[in-house]
Amino acid sequence: MERKQSIRVLMTVVGAKNVPLRQTTRQRSSFVPSTFESSSGIEEKDSLHEPFILNELASVTNSFITIKFQDNCFRTRPIPGHSPQWRQTFEIILDNIIPSSLRINREIIEIKIFDDVKTDFGASGGYYDDEDTVLHEKRFLGCIFLPLRTILTNGNIQGNFPLIIPDIIVGYGRNSWNPDEISRDSNTARHYEQQETLNNEYNYTTSLKLLFSLDPMASVCNKHEHMMYSSKEDQSILSHAKLWTEGYYSRGSLFKKRYCQVVIPDSNDNEWLITRFLKGQAPPHNFEKSMHKCAHFVSLIPFLYDWQAFNRENNKGWYTSQEFLNLLAGDWEEHAVLLANYFMYINDQDPNSFGMDIYLAFGSNILHGNVVYVMTKIKVEDTLTFWDPATATAYKKDDENCPLVNIGCLVSSSNIYANLQQVGHPSLMDFKLNINTKWKSFYINEIITSQKNLPSIQDLTLIYSQPNTKMATSLELEIESGIKTMIRGSRRIPTSFNYELSKRLRNILENLEEKRLSGANISHSRDQTLHDITTKGMNINGVSSHYPFTNINHIIEKARMTDVHKNMHPNIEFAIAVKVFPYVCNVFSVRLYICALSQN
Repeated sequence: MERKQSIRVLMTVVGAKNVPLRQTTRQRSSFVPSTFESSSGIEEKDSLHEPFILNELASVTNSFITIKFQDNCFRTRPIPGHSPQWRQTFEIILDNIIPSSLRINREIIEIKIFDDVKTDFGASGGYYDDEDTVLHEKRFLGCIFLPLRTILTNGNIQGNFPLIIPDIIVGYGRNSWNPDEISRDSNTARHYEQQETLNNEYNYTTSLKLLFSLDPMASVCNKHEHMMYSSKEDQSILSHAKLWTEGYYSRGSLFKKRYCQVVIPDSNDNEWLITRFLKGQAPPHNFEKSMHKCAHFVSLIPFLYDWQAFNRENNKGWYTSQEFLNLLAGDWEEHAVLLANYFMYINDQDPNSFGMDIYLAFGSNILHGNVVYVMTKIKVEDTLTFWDPATATAYKKDDENCPLVNIGCLVSSSNIYANLQQVGHPSLMDFKLNINTKWKSFYINEIITSQKNLPSIQDLTLIYSQPNTKMATSLELEIESGIKTMIRGSRRIPTSFNYELSKRLRNILENLEEKRLSGANISHSRDQTLHDITTKGMNINGVSSHYPFTNINHIIEKARMTDVHKNMHPNIEFAIAVKVFPYVCNVFSVRLYICALSQN
């Protein structure tokens, strides 16, 4: 019986880069117009009675980090600048822990970044001399959700963690970024030009540099045990798979850390060669010619990790695509397989326009550990793209911001290739799969090659139920009502809502979903629709975010974490817009827009 012990988790917030900037050049509130119309109808210059932002420069974001885990809450000091450096360390104590249970730990460390805005209302009058006239307001800029399990199974983690940034942050943008200046790698492949727009938003990724460590270090280890399964594969295949895998991992410690799969159990605990999971399968209607629509649809299916589904670490059973759609939950493997199968179908239907080779790319991610992406290779141009099935984001091979690191192997419908190179990030690797010193092919002799191109275990045709528009409408009403209740309950003072603005925000949400389906860059969009409101003497603090639907409480909690409702400005009112977009198989895309409005 294992003894319980205490473990210290040390978290160091080093710094950030590419923090969104306030969109203003004036030393006043970023939402105050440079001119306004007086009550007499005459345009006047800035009033001396406008509130002043106390930061040295109004356009400089004064950001700070908050960390929440269980009952522990931490906050860094605010630091101004586009790339602030905090270098602050915090400690979490895990008491009475059984080490073997940590590998299935489901707890999350919530890390958020805010802009600390201080506005002085003293000049507007009506205050005593000794009265505090400074209003503190924190504006949500992004977040990270780090599974504690990732730290516990690795011991030490350090690196740049990409932030989840809202689609729109009212009053913020990237001043130095111009998407039109980004050069094009190709103009010939029809789908690649669309794919490029998805990729551009990550050329200026906002990220946090974090360092995590455990004390004691040896308390948690990541076991590599193989559970026993029945198999319907030929014994020669299984024997070769075992020797091939053992030979790869025996090359050294670098290769033991890589994610490389050959034989996989299904949901019924029957083992199959991994290539059998890949087969061209038709996507939903009207998605047959768009890789972006397919990627967006797959990203909307909620994640349920193997260790959550089966409650045991070493069960890595995969669902077929139909089982995945029926369950509406899966791991990286199920998401990547479905996306790859959609891409294979699209390519088979129009090989002249697409002309792609499609692979599963097994690797690791600094945030989630082992992950699976989809790699597409345009044959004519030899252009590689890596698709994140969780976010529908496409990365070019040379994009240093690609979260996929330490690639272990590539899997097609007909072969498996293990990475023999000392490097594992796509931007550093050579993807000429016929070079034996860089890639190890699974099919290496005549006996094994004779069993190449084995039939798939996937269903011939996927069955889709129709989009549930009635349920989408019901969800919109319930989510909106729940968010309003949350805001009223949090403030505990009379709270009003601006229904006219809410209606306009819904139209913005419609446009954002259309842009995502087309592959357009919507990350951190500039919202011109609200410009006329800000020029009428109104302060607006708000964000627009997007989530796959899991349950109503989950969506309300996402709205709560933005802290928009904590705005304590006098005479505040809120605008709430919720739009739920229905897709086949009861998959829903949820978009929120939450704004806080106040008079200058």
